[in-house]
Amino acid sequence: MTLEDILDSGALRIGRAMARLLNRGFPMRAALNIASGQSIIGNQYLVVGYGNMDVTQAESGTPAIFEIDSSKSDLGVDFQTYPTNARGIGTMIRPHILGNSEHFLSSGSLKQFEMSRSDLNKLIDLDTVPMRIDGEFTWSDNIDTEKL
Repeated sequence: MTLEDILDSGALRIGRAMARLLNRGFPMRAALNIASGQSIIGNQYLVVGYGNMDVTQAESGTPAIFEIDSSKSDLGVDFQTYPTNARGIGTMIRPHILGNSEHFLSSGSLKQFEMSRSDLNKLIDLDTVPMRIDGEFTWSDNIDTEKL
């Protein structure tokens, strides 16, 4: 396989996504699960051994990906959280969303919040986070919420 084949195949996108996710505190297995959606060859990767290993600690405590549905006037934002060695299943989490006072148990999908584009912009200004917008993976520093 040539370098051009690797770039065309999406392996580089998967590698970059994996590196960023691991750096944000995602465990190996969770990072691979998220990153494998970057390419049609993504399902050819697997973690052998201990997939719950953390390479770094998440700055926010519990790593999360934002799942965004932009089909409505207000955005539907769901938080998908992942357990780590330091903060396992059942860890208490409270998303920093304007007007939210609810606490949730991690891990998994918390709930879908309805928020304006400006409120989402304020939220992602706090930290760079992975996102899926209408099923497409990206990072919060790559989007303009007003164009959603």
